[in-house]
Amino acid sequence: MINSIITDTEIVKLVELEKGIVQIVMQDEENHNVLSEKLMTELFRCFQIVSNNSTYKVVILTGTNRYFSTGGTREQLMSIFRGEVECSDAFEILSLPLKCPIPVIAAMEGHALGGGLALGLYADFLVLSRESFYASNFMKYGFTPGVGVTYMLPKKLGEELGQEMTFTARSYSGQELADRGIPFPVMPRNEVLNYAKKIASELVEKPRLSLVILKENYISELKEKLPFVVKKELKMHQITFHQPEVENRIKINYDRLKLSSTPHNVTEISREIETDFASQGETIQHQQEILLNKLQSGEVSLKNAKELFRGIIGEEKAPKNIIDSRKTNRINTENTEDILSLLSSGEMSLNNAKNIFRAEIAELKSEKDRVLSTSKDITNSRQTNRINTEKSEDVLSLLSSGEMSLDNAKNIFRAEIAELKSKKDRVLSTSNDITKTRKTNRINTEKSEDVLSLLSSGEMSLDNAKNIFRSEIAELKSKKDRVLSTSIDNTDIAIVGMSCRYPGARNWKEFWDNLKNGVDSVTEVPPGRWEEKNWYHSDPEHPGTSYSKCAGFLDEVEKFDPLFFQISPDEAQFMEPQQRIFLEEAYHAIEDAGYATDSLKGKQYGVFVGASTNGDYSKLLSISGLDTNRMALTGNILSVIPARISYLLDFRGPVVAIDTACSSS
Repeated sequence: MINSIITDTEIVKLVELEKGIVQIVMQDEENHNVLSEKLMTELFRCFQIVSNNSTYKVVILTGTNRYFSTGGTREQLMSIFRGEVECSDAFEILSLPLKCPIPVIAAMEGHALGGGLALGLYADFLVLSRESFYASNFMKYGFTPGVGVTYMLPKKLGEELGQEMTFTARSYSGQELADRGIPFPVMPRNEVLNYAKKIASELVEKPRLSLVILKENYISELKEKLPFVVKKELKMHQITFHQPEVENRIKINYDRLKLSSTPHNVTEISREIETDFASQGETIQHQQEILLNKLQSGEVSLKNAKELFRGIIGEEKAPKNIIDSRKTNRINTENTEDILSLLSSGEMSLNNAKNIFRAEIAELKSEKDRVLSTSKDITNSRQTNRINTEKSEDVLSLLSSGEMSLDNAKNIFRAEIAELKSKKDRVLSTSNDITKTRKTNRINTEKSEDVLSLLSSGEMSLDNAKNIFRSEIAELKSKKDRVLSTSIDNTDIAIVGMSCRYPGARNWKEFWDNLKNGVDSVTEVPPGRWEEKNWYHSDPEHPGTSYSKCAGFLDEVEKFDPLFFQISPDEAQFMEPQQRIFLEEAYHAIEDAGYATDSLKGKQYGVFVGASTNGDYSKLLSISGLDTNRMALTGNILSVIPARISYLLDFRGPVVAIDTACSSS
């Protein structure tokens, strides 16, 4: 029978989709499919039914379209903290997909966190959603991962990515995981289940016995190793789980999840944005609430919500005689994006987000008296530069419902901001105090996008996001009072990584030790570097020679691994030493900063170098008759020095070489 319900409780349902294919649905939407005792009991019962039925060939394991599963409950973690139970108890349930005799497909449409992610990892096939978030969030609470995650995550998603996910405990969108090259399909959320059904249809055509035997062959190694892995994880838990900090982290993080993230109905009213300030504030509020609703319901992705919110609360531009009053009327978008993330992740409720926005609008309205004396041409200017708030709230709603991806939401927001910024040139004669005020109210998109991500992943409720907005707005107000009448540019630069080579020092640590210990690194010419008869002469006036036998020499300048940098050995011999050494040290500096080079690919990173043209190597090539080779040109041009590392790592920012002669860069 097609779509026949075999068993159906409030939180788990077993359905026969077609002959040989069954679907287990976790449907505790209210509690985000948390792995409660009740849910795990029902899950065990459904897998038992499947295992005992010889006609079934494939299982599709799903959650709701918003939550696959969000892991253990607060009570469960506190019981482990108190030593009443062990994490291995949950392993028996979470590994059910592995123990099931027939193939299991985890169609992970919604967010999967902690033990919820582990449940999916034990399936034979995974299908992920671009818009949803996936996290091994054990370390977020301060204890090391359990239930076999330390083995399964690196094995399933790749060693480096798996370790990164367990250490950082942050949420990764499905799109980000796809970009990192995971070996599983990542689909738009509304296509995940259909893709899983397609896989199931292909499997069900095969004999059941063959499917069972083949699965057993693939998982036999896992079944042998996992008991030892879980045993090691329990030993780590004995050390890490009973720290006082863990108890505090559990309480704090779960308190954030108490508030409901269920959206309430909001009447959507389309209306013209009037030119008076109060009406404009009301429209911004209205459009924000529409967008919040759609974000919360999944109709819009987190990224699109961000882009649209930037459009709502971006920086308006007006003639100079209205700018001063507008400074205090600007909505702080760093708060906005934080709230979007919390709303989308479920850590902030829709009502709280709306309240925060209303508070911002109220502040904006309170300033309207400052605008009353402006002329009609100012009003016309403000109409031209009006913020499109309806669009923003629509995007938030689409983000929350899942109809729009997080990446798309962000792009829309950025486009709105770019359009507003393009109007900046029409604003003339602004004073220093205006510049200072703008800096005080500058948009902090990084923090906002963090909150948006938490909201979209289900780790933060909409109510909590609203509260964050309120605190950020209060902070913004306090900053506003401290604004001075002069402009102070922020020229601070954070140095996060470094690398260098000096005579007698292969890296900055050795160089620092030499400085501390007063080491003299000036030496006579090392053997094999120069020919004494060619370069030395005791007469200082002798042409083309030096009367000194000592200098500072870098070690191993002749050593270079061209293939590591994707350069052919033939080309490498035409590269002057500056190019080779800078390429090596730039790569070391990135490593010193703790970045994986593939994480920088395609991003707006610039390379700036102070260098000097070195004619010596060109002369050597000329003496050898190689100066006319096509590779001699690129191997000796000053501008190519920074370009090589930028090309290797696919940076998209500026690449600048400045001839600084003998000076430091």
